[in-house]
Amino acid sequence: MRADHSKPFHVVRDVSAFAIGCALMQFDDEGRKRGVSYWSRQFKAVEWNYPIYDKALLAMRNVLIKLRVYFLLRVYLLGEQTFAVYTGRETRRPLLIFS
Repeated sequence: MRADHSKPFHVVRDVSAFAIGCALMQFDDEGRKRGVSYWSRQFKAVEWNYPIYDKALLAMRNVLIKLRVYFLLRVYLLGEQTFAVYTGRETRRPLLIFS
């Protein structure tokens, strides 16, 4: 599916013990969630030892960097300033501690 910049984007990311990945999704005309772009990579040697919540935040950071073209187009061309990022439970713990 090609990106439709008139519809909202949804970012779904996943973290495993050895890799991170994400999918940029949009709902099609029938209301089904469809993939627009996908990205993944294995952890580097030093990243293997990170705690799971650090791996999850690293995944979120990389997702936003890799897919920034989609978000920048929405902000600068359409004036929108919001998008949704869906995370797992592993990111809640450190965010609650530091907030």
